[in-house]
Amino acid sequence: MDIKNVEIVPYFRTMIRVVIIGAGRVGYHMAKAVLKAPGLALAQVYNRSDFHPLFDALPVSRTRDSNQIAKADVYWITVTDDAISNVAESVSGRDGWVVHSSGGQPMDILNFIDKRGVLYPLQSFSWEVKVDMTQIPFCIEATEAEGLEILQKIVHALEAQSYNISSDQRNYLHIAAVFANNFSNHILTRAQSVCREHQIPFKILFPLLRETVSKALLLDPEHAQTGPAARNDTKTIERHEKLLKGSTHLELYQLLTKAIQSYYGKKL
Repeated sequence: MDIKNVEIVPYFRTMIRVVIIGAGRVGYHMAKAVLKAPGLALAQVYNRSDFHPLFDALPVSRTRDSNQIAKADVYWITVTDDAISNVAESVSGRDGWVVHSSGGQPMDILNFIDKRGVLYPLQSFSWEVKVDMTQIPFCIEATEAEGLEILQKIVHALEAQSYNISSDQRNYLHIAAVFANNFSNHILTRAQSVCREHQIPFKILFPLLRETVSKALLLDPEHAQTGPAARNDTKTIERHEKLLKGSTHLELYQLLTKAIQSYYGKKL
């Protein structure tokens, strides 16, 4: 083979250039991931206000001036739901795809932009907790097949799994995520509070918590349900309610007990 007749394609021509718009927790973790991903180039991070100090360690261009936003193939908006439309106006009319990362907002919140989509990482993010991108499902949506392909390539470069989820499906998925993450965490907060109020170490519940999650994932939550409400143990329930009388936990205990019994076809 004559090497002179072989076209050498520079690596940078295959790179997908990404600008992240928003420097909150999601933006920070996505910026770190894009920096490490082969085939992706983090062109810039734009934020309208000050950057969190953790961004100082990232080797990437930053700007607070919307007029200085770099050119990119994808403008990934990672701001709060209420700010999506406003910040998207900063990149409307550009050639790249504009996508948001919200679980609760439809793709058409960007309906003033032709090349629009969604790249939503289904995970809870904290500033200093490391994230394993390979364990995060990404929900993607786009107005055209070209955009969907680009988003799939981004997720593939992050070594994660992509799911084609419509805006309607994502609305319900977000509700499910609130139940699975936000509500369950509040339940744990209540459990910790009960322990704290009675000088019981919260870590004594850790093995039970691990078994609960493991069993729910193995069997499925519906078939893993146990406890006094599921078995209609009225004596135990009444004893608990007596102990919780006057406590802020009583109303929630009763509400969840009734919900479990109603789901399994039993009444208090």
